[in-house]
Amino acid sequence: MYNRASEVKNHRLYPELLKISDRLLRHQFVCWVAGGAVRDLLLGTELSDFDLVTDASTEVLKSLFPEAVLVGEAFGVLKIPLASGDTLDLATFREEADYKDGRRPSQVRSSTPVQDSLRRDFTINSLFWDVQSETVRDYQGGVFDLQQKCLRCVGDPRVRFSEDYLRIVRLMRFALQLGFNIEPETLAAGKEGLDNIDKVSGERIWAELKKIETHQAWNKAGSDSFFNDVMAFVFKDQEVKSRNFSLKPDLSLPMALYFLNPQKDYSEILRSRLKVSKKELEKYRNIRFLAGEALQWPVEELTFEVEKSEDLNEVFKESVSAGIFSSELLKKVETLRGENPASLVSGAEMKDLVPSHLISEEIRKIRVGQLGKIFRTKVDALDYLKKKYA
Repeated sequence: MYNRASEVKNHRLYPELLKISDRLLRHQFVCWVAGGAVRDLLLGTELSDFDLVTDASTEVLKSLFPEAVLVGEAFGVLKIPLASGDTLDLATFREEADYKDGRRPSQVRSSTPVQDSLRRDFTINSLFWDVQSETVRDYQGGVFDLQQKCLRCVGDPRVRFSEDYLRIVRLMRFALQLGFNIEPETLAAGKEGLDNIDKVSGERIWAELKKIETHQAWNKAGSDSFFNDVMAFVFKDQEVKSRNFSLKPDLSLPMALYFLNPQKDYSEILRSRLKVSKKELEKYRNIRFLAGEALQWPVEELTFEVEKSEDLNEVFKESVSAGIFSSELLKKVETLRGENPASLVSGAEMKDLVPSHLISEEIRKIRVGQLGKIFRTKVDALDYLKKKYA
């Protein structure tokens, strides 16, 4: 488990990583991979990118990598642009102190690898991979916890969470994503700190929830009591705490939120607190629309609705996959659309027959009637309009 050099060397960014390491080595500085990438390396999962750390000071790094962009002078993180268009983050080993706002340290200073590992959230994220010696550096027992499939805070969990309350949401997310158990003291501290999640920006919370979607980990969520506790607080819905439901792993986040509590509309929290995109909010509302009002409609009316919008059509298909609608209904809708590819009468053809404010209503009636075989030809539809508005 300690030597996984081949996996790193197969990564598409490894040649660039080696160039950075060699440049540091020529000046007697180390280059280590830090955090989540090392965790994923040891778990044998795909690595997305690398965060790099070194014992060189920020001032030295700026001179060694003049092409890099310094992100946040206090944190001393350099973004090094690569020929591929990617970037690699490189920072000095550091320690942090005096978290006053539940998110950011007011004091940051360069330090040792051991001190750097102490500032990280969970032991499995406190690991380093030494590029030069091709070995894992483990100062907090992260390898053991990976082997035991255990999530444990580094040091006192109450202190770790008070430094950044988003870590409580991250704890929940990692438990689902990795299928790990949460160490009892860490779990207790996470539950005690739930009220403080209000201090975390909604965008950061949403980003964590999106990672559950990305890793297709919803199947573990509905029966996980800590997940329900966190979501009950985020969405101000205590009913969620007592729910036990089953989710398919590959649901979209808006669909998973619908199943969280079908009786509650979270639209306002999504808009004002979590500040989700208009597209994501619209998707959630479309899911509630289809699973609510549209669920009782005749197949002809449902077909008319889903063909109006490709977004709504995609939500309908996902709703079938999620079990809200049957696959037989999907086949009926697709058959109706295939047999009736175009409406018998367009809005332009109605403008001389129908008052303008009623055109959209008549477009619906004629299309639904066409799908239900009430109107079989354009002549049938036009005769209906002429008689109605003569």
